[in-house]
Amino acid sequence: MVAKGYPKKILITGGAGYISNQLIEELPPAVEIICIDNFYVDSEYKRKNKKLHSNHRVSLIDSNVAHISKYQHLLSNIDLLIYMASLNSVGESQTHPIKYLKENNLNLQLFLNQLKKFSPKLKKIILTSSRGVYGEGPYLCQKCRRTIYPDSAEALSCSKCNSTELTPQKIKESDQTKPASYYGLTKKIQEDLLSVFSLQYNIQMDIFRIFNVYGKDQGKYYSNIGIIPQMFKLIKTQHQICLSGNGKLTRDFVSITDLVNILKMSVVNSQVRTNLIETYNVGSGRAVSLNDLAEYFQNLGYSFNIILISSYQDVQYSVANNQKVKKAFNIKKFSNLYDFLARTYGKNC
Repeated sequence: MVAKGYPKKILITGGAGYISNQLIEELPPAVEIICIDNFYVDSEYKRKNKKLHSNHRVSLIDSNVAHISKYQHLLSNIDLLIYMASLNSVGESQTHPIKYLKENNLNLQLFLNQLKKFSPKLKKIILTSSRGVYGEGPYLCQKCRRTIYPDSAEALSCSKCNSTELTPQKIKESDQTKPASYYGLTKKIQEDLLSVFSLQYNIQMDIFRIFNVYGKDQGKYYSNIGIIPQMFKLIKTQHQICLSGNGKLTRDFVSITDLVNILKMSVVNSQVRTNLIETYNVGSGRAVSLNDLAEYFQNLGYSFNIILISSYQDVQYSVANNQKVKKAFNIKKFSNLYDFLARTYGKNC
């Protein structure tokens, strides 16, 4: 018997990934789960994850979401769709934009064209989106006191008075979306495609714009995703790291535990509400620069060289205003990044 409030049958695209695996572990045993994943973002650990492969309630299908004929026999009576399928490398998206538009957007629409046919009573959609939809966030000009949205981290100046005295602001859900990468653009298009589908069929949807995730075992799932495991790997193997933007590149790190807790509450919460579609920032609200991370690893006792690179090659400052998600999901506080670093990477661990 399914626990009260939980859907009976959930479809998760990108279902073999880091976030989805942690979520599946938190869902009641009676919930039937269909996972679709083409393992484009791959690793040996991801392929051999015994917790996922040995779970009798999970059907794991190796397929692109667009190849629906491979798994259409499992699509009847889906109650909830959790859409996580995406190529997700900013750098790769800049050199292969057509691939990203095809995989992240065209394939999503091909999937949606068939989904409603097989699951006419779909009740809710959850989309894991990205902070990348914002691009360079809002800045307050200290001279003319206007809020501006710079086009590039390489040339931050006020578009009204040309002042360079700008103070970065935390990003709100109502702020402009100006993706600075093709990856960010494709995530915004995902939001729009699913929003049209949601409105067309009167299906609730929660969009979660997730900032930089961290957590245990993250590095086992991906070879080039996750700032913290990548930085630590370079510290251990090469004793040297390169920091973009002279180390001033600043991010908001959110614990996988906090993220999964929010997603789990969203899975359960499908009550009637004022807005059919809701968008939430999922971040800790705490600004942490690359310099901050490097200094903390040094304080833990690691010795390594730091090479500063002046160019940012990405947005300079991306930190969430998380008041909306805290209120909606009754969150008192988010986990402390430095507690995790000490617990995971401390020399005595």
